[in-house]
Amino acid sequence: MHDRVQEMLFILSNHMTRQDLFDAMDLTNQSRNRAKYLDPLINLGWVSQDYPGEKTNPNQRYKITEAGERILKLLTQ
Repeated sequence: MHDRVQEMLFILSNHMTRQDLFDAMDLTNQSRNRAKYLDPLINLGWVSQDYPGEKTNPNQRYKITEAGERILKLLTQ
C-alpha cells in the first residue's frame, strides 16, 4: 500500500477523472502512477469506476466507495 491513500480517498470524495485526480495530487497521468496509486484502491474496493475493467475509457470516472469512506474515517481519527 502506498503512503498517499488518505489523500487519494479524500480527493475522490468528488467524482472525477483520473487526469483530475492526478492533477490534484500533483502527479502525472501515466500508467505507472495508475498502477501504483489507483489500481490498489480499486482492487481493495475502496474506489469504484464508472466503467469497471475499462482503464482506457475516455469517459471513465472514479469515486470513493462506502468501504473507502470507512477507511478514510479511520485514517483521519
